[in-house]
Amino acid sequence: MGIKYSTDRSSGFTIIELIVVLIIVLLGMTVVGANFSKVSPALQLKTVGGEVISALRLARTQAVSTQQAVSVRFNLYENTYQVQGQQTLKLPEDLTLSLVILRKNYAGNEIASIIFYQDGSSSGAQVLLELANHKKQIEVNWLTGKITRLGT
Repeated sequence: MGIKYSTDRSSGFTIIELIVVLIIVLLGMTVVGANFSKVSPALQLKTVGGEVISALRLARTQAVSTQQAVSVRFNLYENTYQVQGQQTLKLPEDLTLSLVILRKNYAGNEIASIIFYQDGSSSGAQVLLELANHKKQIEVNWLTGKITRLGT
């Protein structure tokens, strides 16, 4: 009673079968990878909203630390924003930006500013970001300068 080993060569896979399986797996990974590379609008909006909030908080911090008013300017025509003295940042092309601000902080048809003062207060504003049926609202309290993200 011994163990018998088969000498039949048909019990394994051929190199051609292995290559075909690898090609199918690679094609499947390519399709899955392409779908993951597209960022969902909700995630993109959350990221952009966080960046705008960071810019607003930076302006408030600078105003308090330098004891000088600091503005955040939004160019509604070019879809950009800039903290005073910092580099201009571009918003996604398909994002819609709306602001509710004081009339005196709106210049022409395209430039709107939120101003932070030395004591931490601000001119106040509501910033609405919209992207593919997703919305984010950011509120800047005029009295305290506190920046709050509203909605999901």
